[in-house]
Amino acid sequence: MKRKVMIAVAIVLVLFLISRLISITNSNEALLVSNQQIDKEKQAKERELKKLRSLADAKEEPATTLDEMKIIKDINYQLMEALFAYESLDERDEQITPHVIEETKNNMTRFKSDYDQNDTSSLLISSEAFVAKSFNSNEINVINDVVSELTFNKEAQKQHMYVKVKYVKDTGQWQAKSFNFSKYVEG
Repeated sequence: MKRKVMIAVAIVLVLFLISRLISITNSNEALLVSNQQIDKEKQAKERELKKLRSLADAKEEPATTLDEMKIIKDINYQLMEALFAYESLDERDEQITPHVIEETKNNMTRFKSDYDQNDTSSLLISSEAFVAKSFNSNEINVINDVVSELTFNKEAQKQHMYVKVKYVKDTGQWQAKSFNFSKYVEG
């Protein structure tokens, strides 16, 4: 009987050891997978850091000076006035001409609709500009927070929008190359 008890205890002990070994093996496999994932993330971070270091080491063009920023903000305000303070679309087009490159002006003219443009006007209520940092001395982005009142067919409607303007300095002066209008939606 004693022998049977000892055999039963030995079997239980062997089964316990086998289950612990399986548990440890599973844990090791999970750790191995986790380590592989961490290694992949580490390699990705190292590549990103290397890329950023190479950008930092590359010879950068001088950053936009404060005087340039003031000039850009002044030009930008004049452009926002031209875009959002007019009595007709023809007047608007005439007012924006000195502030946009020829290609942009042609695109704006091409996309005009056929409705009576003399019955359209706009009033600029407010405009706030945020100049984005740029490492390129010949290109800069300005984000504008604009509130205006558009009148069409004698019906006025207040509009709030964001206008991203990309300015380029090709001919020695800053001009708008592209616009991105996003209507503000209250949440």
